[in-house]
Amino acid sequence: MTCGPPPQPQPAYFYYPVVYYPPPPPPPIPRPQPQPQPQPRPPPPPPPPPPPPPPPQLTECHVEANIIDVHSFVTLSQKFYNPAHVATTELTYNFTVLAGAAICGFEMIRASGRKVIGVIKDKDQALREMNSAKAAGHAFALGQEFTKDVFSISVGNINPHETITVNISYINPLIDDDSIFRNRAGLFPQLRFSLPLAYLQRPGQGPDGKILTGVHPTNVPFTMELSIEQSSCIIDYRTPGYTPTATFGRDGVPKPDHERFLHLSFPKSTSSADIIVIIAAEELAFSRAFIEHHPSHSPPSTALAFTFVPAHDLYEVEAATEMEYIVLVDQSNSMAGLKLQMTQKALEFLLDQLPSTGSHFNIFSYGETVRHFSSESVYYDDVTVGRAKEYISAMQANLGANKQTARALKHVFDSLPTTLTRPVSIFLITDGAAWDIKDCMSITQQAIASKSTQSNFMRVFTLGLGDGVSTETCDGIARAGGGMATYIVSAEQSFLGKCVRLVSGARTRPITDIKISWEDESLLPQEPTTEVEASAHFHPQQEPQLIPTRSKKKKNQDARVLRYSEPEEHPEERYISSTPIGALLRAKQAPVKLSFLNGTRVSVFALVPRNIARTTTLNVEFTIPSRPGNNPRYRLDPVDIDELSHSHGKTFLHTIAAKAIITDLEDKHLSALNAEAADLQGEITHYGKKYGLTSRFTSFLAIDDGRTPVGLANDVFGTTSVLNTRLSTLRSEQQPVQVQSGFRAFSVSAPRAKVEPPDDRAILFQLANLQSVDGGYSANNAAKVIELVSPTCPTGAMEMVQIYDMNLRSALLAWLWISLWCGVEADLVLKKVNAWIRKNAGPEVDVEVVQKMLYETADDY
Repeated sequence: MTCGPPPQPQPAYFYYPVVYYPPPPPPPIPRPQPQPQPQPRPPPPPPPPPPPPPPPQLTECHVEANIIDVHSFVTLSQKFYNPAHVATTELTYNFTVLAGAAICGFEMIRASGRKVIGVIKDKDQALREMNSAKAAGHAFALGQEFTKDVFSISVGNINPHETITVNISYINPLIDDDSIFRNRAGLFPQLRFSLPLAYLQRPGQGPDGKILTGVHPTNVPFTMELSIEQSSCIIDYRTPGYTPTATFGRDGVPKPDHERFLHLSFPKSTSSADIIVIIAAEELAFSRAFIEHHPSHSPPSTALAFTFVPAHDLYEVEAATEMEYIVLVDQSNSMAGLKLQMTQKALEFLLDQLPSTGSHFNIFSYGETVRHFSSESVYYDDVTVGRAKEYISAMQANLGANKQTARALKHVFDSLPTTLTRPVSIFLITDGAAWDIKDCMSITQQAIASKSTQSNFMRVFTLGLGDGVSTETCDGIARAGGGMATYIVSAEQSFLGKCVRLVSGARTRPITDIKISWEDESLLPQEPTTEVEASAHFHPQQEPQLIPTRSKKKKNQDARVLRYSEPEEHPEERYISSTPIGALLRAKQAPVKLSFLNGTRVSVFALVPRNIARTTTLNVEFTIPSRPGNNPRYRLDPVDIDELSHSHGKTFLHTIAAKAIITDLEDKHLSALNAEAADLQGEITHYGKKYGLTSRFTSFLAIDDGRTPVGLANDVFGTTSVLNTRLSTLRSEQQPVQVQSGFRAFSVSAPRAKVEPPDDRAILFQLANLQSVDGGYSANNAAKVIELVSPTCPTGAMEMVQIYDMNLRSALLAWLWISLWCGVEADLVLKKVNAWIRKNAGPEVDVEVVQKMLYETADDY
């Protein structure tokens, strides 16, 4: 091993990194930026367009009305104001009228006093001329039927701040109210005058396809002057909801016969409730016939009118041992509030009036859908009636806004067998606020024709509820169904009599083959010479009842009814083209198909060539089917004809007869097709133009173009004095008024004065509600009945009945109380309780003697 020198130490080295940071570059020299150019300001927005000028406003209404005998003559004046600084273009609004009104006068009065007379024209032509007048700047007013009970007025080109007046004139036959008014002197028929005050559009889809939701102006001030002239003493009048000032006597001057004249002055009001005036007079039940010779027609024509009230026990022929009653109740949204409450009360009372035995019933409710109380009709007994009243009390107006009345009617008709096994009566309760009237009538007509037979017939009745109710809907369905329509407004506290009239009419058989002799047979040709003339020999099948007639030679109220030979066979009705349209070759009657119901006024009209018209008396013949195979023929005493003399060429009887003819033709036109529809339209237009009447195809148009004549276009009024001759002949020694009902044992014509009458309708409703189906009162209800009637029952009667058990005692006191205090609205309740008494009193009780003794205790009442 070699040893060397030790190694030498090595030097240590250290490294320090050095970082170089170059100096920052100099800042860039800023370049000059271009200055922004000022942007142009946007132009200011254009000013908003000026608001459209306010439309003309309906500011005031005034009504002048005259009631002459059984007809009303009305002129409605409406003022329109243009508040704008420019001439207005057009305003259209609708208001309610009665469906049967013959609108025969239309005029526009400018602020300058210039009167522009409306001229009746074809509806399409009137619209064309109105549009031309609008474009030319001429003031105009167009009046047309939107429907039969909604009249439409369009006004336009009214100067700035100008007020114009539009006058509308119409004639309307009056209807009966509750048939009979009762005061302490007896029972008297009543007339009902109605003036709808609703300015409205019905909700839903209208006939022109438009959806209408709004309501036209309300709170429009109105005043009314109403003069009433009757052929006998006016016993009583009522104006539910209004308090007019009343003055008896013509022009306010008392005269010996001043009780026949009444003037009512209604102060300014903004109420929208319909005006109802109910008049009771002594001789309203008497038949009357009038004749009017047209002063200018060529060839000469005559108009005849016949009005009567069928009221006789002979008419009360029960339809059958079994019968079915169906109630169709409107529960759409429009029925909310008071209408529904009225419906429930009316329906309960109507149920209580059905016959004790042989009755079947059912209840349907409808709006946009249909519901039912039972899947099929049930037998009428206390159990089913109790269930039905629970169903009624639970009703609400919640079945939709767009009511489907036609669909509901079809639903009811389809629920019945194809061939009826018993007679059927249908009651429709509605406010009528719907547009499907055409379908309603068509469906009803088809069902009646296909299901009814002579023994098992079907009829439809309507009850219209509320203010502004659609009379076209209710009247049209009742006409198509061979029944009747009656109405209740919100201000009427009682409507029991109306329910009784419906049930009484439903229970009686149709009176058929009614013939009124308008023509003098001695003046007729031996054989018809044309097909048109041959068609005049058709005498249609018709419906129920009879009449009291007043002859100038006889003072008895009741008609003497004569049986005579069996009815002649008549050819079936068929469509025959009218050529030429409107040719009057034989008597033309309207309505052609008559519906007579016991206690309900009927008015029939005819246009007759003057050379063959009867001028002294009318003969009326008909058949009352008593049982199958036994249909005796009857004739009334001849009815004297009173002539209406003309001052200044008034033609109101021709006008109202023409309106009745138009209504018949329009009903046929609903279901007509092709050539028949065209012919009917031509005939309707002919009568509208000839007699100055609005219709489905004719309208009034007034244009102020500086050339329109000034004067009365269709002078049908001025008839206030036409009854003077007749009134003097009818005034005679007053006859005692006897109860016409077959259910009462005694007359109530003796005056009573010592006891104040109770609120008979309120108590009557409770008596009916407590009554069992068989007519008596159960042990639970008998004490309630006695408590109800005892304050106004004779003390002697209360003591006399103590010997009987509670059930018989309550029934006898109910019978006595109704006999003392109620009119015909209680007849069906009275009949049922009387039948129960006779069945359950026992052989030891002589019912007639007991009732007579009870009645004699009321001498001081």
